[in-house]
Amino acid sequence: MVTIDEGWLRDHPLPPFQADGDKEARGRVVVVGGSSGTLGAVLLAGRAALAAGAGKLRLVAPSDGAARTIAGLSIALPEARIFAWSQLRLALQESAAAVLGPGLLSGTVARQQLDDCVGFPHPLVLDALALRLATPPWFAARQGATVITPHLAELMHLTGESQQQLCADRAATAVRVARQLGCTVIFKGSASWISDGESCWESSVGDVGLATSGSGDVLAGLVGGLLARGSDPLRAACWGVELHARAGRLLGPPGYLAGELAARVPGLMRTLEPSSDAPR
Repeated sequence: MVTIDEGWLRDHPLPPFQADGDKEARGRVVVVGGSSGTLGAVLLAGRAALAAGAGKLRLVAPSDGAARTIAGLSIALPEARIFAWSQLRLALQESAAAVLGPGLLSGTVARQQLDDCVGFPHPLVLDALALRLATPPWFAARQGATVITPHLAELMHLTGESQQQLCADRAATAVRVARQLGCTVIFKGSASWISDGESCWESSVGDVGLATSGSGDVLAGLVGGLLARGSDPLRAACWGVELHARAGRLLGPPGYLAGELAARVPGLMRTLEPSSDAPR
């Protein structure tokens, strides 16, 4: 097992920004989720995706009261283009990466969106309710890479295994689940274990302050933003987990809000990446 530290991050840098590149060069990411009472989850994930360096953001929001919802989200996050749920396929066509699940409460809607995303040919982050409803055949049919972000309860639901089975060796669990589903796994906990089905990476920087409402939405958005920039799924997962954890450390003891995490990310990336004149 590999421990993610500053040396590892510098040896595995993110795709560099082009000095003369525009926002198109940094990729488009779409965040799909939310319900009438959980639109904040979509905003948290979207802001995190932009903080990770994605160039353009699309949000796909609930269709109930669509006009009011779209107007409200446009005001809350003017950097994003807002789509109704009925426009999901259009939003996917314009995107290099997707995040599906933050704030979703309706199983019927989540299943439909899973069906719409199965053929998405680019990387996809699966979170929250969408993750709970995904099945092995869905993973097998996916045309693009998939990253999943389960905590223990979600992994129990996904695998049908007990807490004791999953926690006996968390690193081995991450490897086994990633291999079985053909995806990249972020097994979240007091530490996090990331696997591509072959090896495992551990991030132990995080602390209890990250166990707060909306924190998982931020993590999913960070990974989605890094994927949109062109990171491979494993690197995006490792960097996303580490940036998320280190942002929490900077904010201090428990009591900070999940919405405060994203603002710390650009400075962390600058600190942790190699200098501009270092070999890439």
